[in-house]
Amino acid sequence: MSSSKARPALDIPYDTLVDFVGDPFMADLVLFLNGNQFMVMPELLDGFRRKYPSYHRIFYETLPPGLLAQQIEASGRIQVGTLDFEVQADIYTAGRGEMARLGDRLGPALPYAQNRLSLVVSNQNPMRIQGLQDLGKPQIRVAMPNPQTEGIARLARQALVLEGGEMLAKKVFEEKALVGETRFTTVHHRETIPWVVEGQCDVGVVWQSEAFWAQKQGQAITVVDLPKGANPMGQYWIAGLTASRHSKARDAFLDFIQTPTAQDIYRRYGFEAVSSDASVYSGF
Repeated sequence: MSSSKARPALDIPYDTLVDFVGDPFMADLVLFLNGNQFMVMPELLDGFRRKYPSYHRIFYETLPPGLLAQQIEASGRIQVGTLDFEVQADIYTAGRGEMARLGDRLGPALPYAQNRLSLVVSNQNPMRIQGLQDLGKPQIRVAMPNPQTEGIARLARQALVLEGGEMLAKKVFEEKALVGETRFTTVHHRETIPWVVEGQCDVGVVWQSEAFWAQKQGQAITVVDLPKGANPMGQYWIAGLTASRHSKARDAFLDFIQTPTAQDIYRRYGFEAVSSDASVYSGF
C-alpha cells in the first residue's frame, strides 16, 4: 500500500551499511530497532533462532527511532545515499514518544529494557569535564543526539534541566548550536564516540551501554558518570506492527524478548532490567 508520507533520506556518515543487516526481500522477520542495540543483535538473534529455527532469515535496521517511525509512515520506503528500497517492519522498538506517534499502526507495547546516560571524553579528559554543567561552558564542543529523530535527545535535555534548569538546556541545545559548539548527530551511535576520539568534539552524550561497549572495544575514551539525580532513566518499548506480513514470527519475537535468555543478553551488554524506578522518565 502506497503512502503520501515522505520516506526518510539518509546521507549516512559512514560508507558501509552497518545498520542494515540481512536480506530485506527474503526475510521471515523484519525488525526496526533503536540503533543503540546494534552490539546486542548478533547474540540476541542467535538465541532467537535456536528457540525458533524456522525463522532463520531475519532482516533488521538499527537506526534512530524517529527515522524508523518515518520509514514506517512511508510504508517502509527509505533512501540511503543513492540506494532506495522498501521493507515492511514486523517489530518496532523505541521510546514512548515514537510509540505514541505511530498510534494504531502498532499493537500493544511493552517495556523490555532500560538505560541511563553517560558522558564520554577523550582519554585523560583534557578539558577536565566533570559533569553536565560543563556542557554549557563556552568553547566546549558538544556532540548531542539529534532532537528531531533520536529519543535519547529528550532524555539528555531532561538531564540538563535536572542539573541546571531550562537555562542550561537552552544553552546547550539552542545557543551553542547556533555558534557551532553543539553538533547534532545523524546516527548518534555511529558518530558521537568517533567525533570525540578524533578530536572533533570535546564531549558526547551517549547511553551507558554505548560507553560500556566502547570501552570493551578499546576505544580511546574516558567515561564521566553522572549523578543519579541528574540522570533520568530511559525505558525501551517494543511493539508489533498490526500490518505485519509475518505475524507468527512477530509474535514469537515479542515472546522471546521477555524470556530470561534474552534479558540476560541485554544485561551483559550494559542494559538494565525493567523496573518501577521512580527516575524512569515518562517523556522519553
